Amino acid sequence: MMNRWLASALILFLALPLGAQQKLVLYEEFTGENCPPCAKVNPGLWALLSENSDKILLVKYQSPIPYQGPLYMQNKEDVKNRLSYYGVDAAPYGQMDGLPSPGDGLPSLLTSAHIAAAAALPVYLDLNGSVQIISGDSISISIRVNALQHYSGKALKLRIALLETLEYPTPPGTNGETIFHNVMRKMYPEPDGLAIENNWFNGQSQELNIRGKIPNYVNQNKGITVAAWIQDDSNKSVIQAALLQQQSSTSLFQYKEANASIPLYPNPAQNEIRFAIAGNSTGPVSCFITDLLGRRQATTIVKTTNPDKTSIQVCLSQLIPGIYFMNIQVGDKTFRQKFIKG
Repeated sequence: MMNRWLASALILFLALPLGAQQKLVLYEEFTGENCPPCAKVNPGLWALLSENSDKILLVKYQSPIPYQGPLYMQNKEDVKNRLSYYGVDAAPYGQMDGLPSPGDGLPSLLTSAHIAAAAALPVYLDLNGSVQIISGDSISISIRVNALQHYSGKALKLRIALLETLEYPTPPGTNGETIFHNVMRKMYPEPDGLAIENNWFNGQSQELNIRGKIPNYVNQNKGITVAAWIQDDSNKSVIQAALLQQQSSTSLFQYKEANASIPLYPNPAQNEIRFAIAGNSTGPVSCFITDLLGRRQATTIVKTTNPDKTSIQVCLSQLIPGIYFMNIQVGDKTFRQKFIKG
C-alpha cells in the first residue's frame, strides 16, 4: 500500500500546476532530553536532514515526554502550544509540512525519497526576509510573502520561530544527549501565528515586520537563525518555509528602498551566476554563498574599477543542485538574494 504521506503529496502534486521555485519542506520534530528513544533516533535524523539541507528545514521542540526537562521548562508555553496543535503525545515524533511524517510520524522511517517527493511539489507562495538585532535583547524580523501563482487558502498563518543549536559538556537531561540541533527557543509574535491574506493572485506580495524580545537563555554569540513558514490552520498544511539569517544593520528591504537593486542572472543558474553593481560604489565588493542552513560555501572579493558598472561572475561548479543565498557586501551595505543552482 502506498505510504499515506506520499499518497497525499501525489494528490497535491496532480492538483497543482508546475512552478519554478523549489519548495523548502518543514520538518517539525517533537523530542525530549529525557527521552531514551529520542537519543537513538536524533543523530541519524540530523544526518539525513543535513544531506538534504537544500530541500528540508528542521524545527525541533524539546517536549515534556516522558517528563519535563530543563530545556522544555525554558520555553514550555510555546512547546505546549505546538503539542496541542498537532495532538502529539509521544516522542520522538515528526510532522512534515503539517502531515504526520512517513511511517505514522516515526522519524526513523523518514528517507531521502520522502523528502524529495515533498520538495518536488509546486510552490504557490514564497518567503524571503531578514533578521536584525536591536539594542541587544530585541529582534526585528522583516518578511516578504510573494505569490508565484494564484492561491486560495482558508486560514493562512505566518509562523516564526527563533532557532538555536545547543551543545553541553554534560547531558542536561537523562537520555545522554549533549547536542540539540535547531531547537525552537521562541515563537513570534506568538505560537498561534500571524494571520495573512487567504486569497492571492500571481505577483501579489505582502511585507510583514515583527519585533520581539530575545529570551535571556539564548546565546547570541553564535548568531541568530529564524525559521518562518506559512501554514493553513484549516488543514495544518505548510505551504512554504524559509530559513532567515541575521543581517547587518542594512536589511534587504532598506537596501531596496534606497534604490540599490542587485539582481542575479541567470537565475536558476548552472555553472556560474553574475551580478552588476555601480562602479562609483564606495569600497570593495565582496560576496559569499550560504546554503539554507547558513553554511558558507564560497567567497569572492572584487575591487570596483569600471566607472559605470562592475560585473561580477561567481563560479558555481562546486555546488550541488539546490537553493542558496548570495550575500553581497558593497561598502557598508549588505544585500541577500536567493538563487537556485540547477
